[in-house]
Amino acid sequence: MSVTLLFGLLLQVAALVIVLRQVGTRLLTFNGAILIVMLCIFHGLTEVANILFPGKNANLMLIDQESVDRWVVIAGVAILLFSVAYVYTARGSRKNTQAKGPELQPKVKLFPLLVIAIPSLVVALEIGRGNNRDYGYWLGGISQAVFLLSTVMCFVVLILCCPKWWTMFLLLMETLLFTLLGSRLSVVAVFVMTAGGLARYGRPLRPRHLALGILLLVSLAVLVSSTRVYYGREMYSRSVMGRITNLRQSAVSAVADSGLDVQNDFIYRFDGNIFPTMVNERFREGYSGVGLKSFTNDFLEFIPSFFYRSKLDSALEERNERAYTDGHFGLPVEVDLPTTLFTVLFGYYGLVGLLCSAAVLGFAFARLDRWINSSTTPMAYCFGLAVAYCCIFTEQGVEVYFATFRTAMVMLLLLRATSRLRLGEPNAKTPSGERSLVRACGLR
Repeated sequence: MSVTLLFGLLLQVAALVIVLRQVGTRLLTFNGAILIVMLCIFHGLTEVANILFPGKNANLMLIDQESVDRWVVIAGVAILLFSVAYVYTARGSRKNTQAKGPELQPKVKLFPLLVIAIPSLVVALEIGRGNNRDYGYWLGGISQAVFLLSTVMCFVVLILCCPKWWTMFLLLMETLLFTLLGSRLSVVAVFVMTAGGLARYGRPLRPRHLALGILLLVSLAVLVSSTRVYYGREMYSRSVMGRITNLRQSAVSAVADSGLDVQNDFIYRFDGNIFPTMVNERFREGYSGVGLKSFTNDFLEFIPSFFYRSKLDSALEERNERAYTDGHFGLPVEVDLPTTLFTVLFGYYGLVGLLCSAAVLGFAFARLDRWINSSTTPMAYCFGLAVAYCCIFTEQGVEVYFATFRTAMVMLLLLRATSRLRLGEPNAKTPSGERSLVRACGLR
């Protein structure tokens, strides 16, 4: 490990320590802190993994280590600047933002959430990695858009309505459902979003439950990777029962397979330094930044194709910020290289643009977290979980914020529509336990 790389990693560690000292054990309730953790994983932890497991990441052949070291320092400075701005802003607006007690639970009924979450999740599980056109534009498109957010919102409210000893059972059921989709980050996202939502509204996981949850996530991530090794990614386009069968067989086979190697699947997948390293080298060769053109394209992608019918006929570079950056800098498009929010921001205007953006984002996330943690409105509840999703999926750059914002708006509109549904009012003859369930499900 070179001195340059060590310095860059220490900058990231310092950023992490600064934020963790601010949020303490309430990490999952602060989206800015979650973003810092994810950035340190993609830009720091992967370098440690490359050192500990040499030869596992074939993409390292695209660049030299000295170039990587230079980028890691840039990333470290930007992450540290974000942390300082975030903590400074949070301390400058001292206010108790921890939701406490049932009076500060989200003002969202369970029944409308069930009406949205159940059909959207069923369709999403049926589609898997297949084509949602078989279900039509509205059913397939809307289900694919809102199923994750609506399911998490539903489970958080459901768990808050149930006795505490149900918490881990329901959380386990939720994460197992999303394992059927074949996305490791989706499994991580639903667990973190649900646990964060519970902590935000007064029911944080106990330390031992959190430890069990982390162990569960690691196990499920290995299971998804082993299934890809044995059956390929196309397995997740099969029927739900077929996926369950293959997952079960993969779990049995992986235990007895001493030659199974899933390390490279993890290491290359979370190495967020290769792509920005190549971008930085292009800057050193005299290339200009991409400017805000790809940002404008992201905004246009925010418009549904129902209204913007020519969107799907446009060039790929106009619909995908990664493809646009590849074309601008002349980077290889055939290699799957993870990007992050800071990578895309770096491509706009280089080092100065990244540092300015990091400082502004630190301020914005601090103010946003203050609002989310102190409000119980449906909008704060929905956007709190939506922003957490964006932070976990930081590999999708800037465009994930536009797509998720659109999803949150659709979700709020659906909530408003379904909240008008009623299945009848409980009367005086209804048993008290049944009346409680009716009230919990939002039928009143």
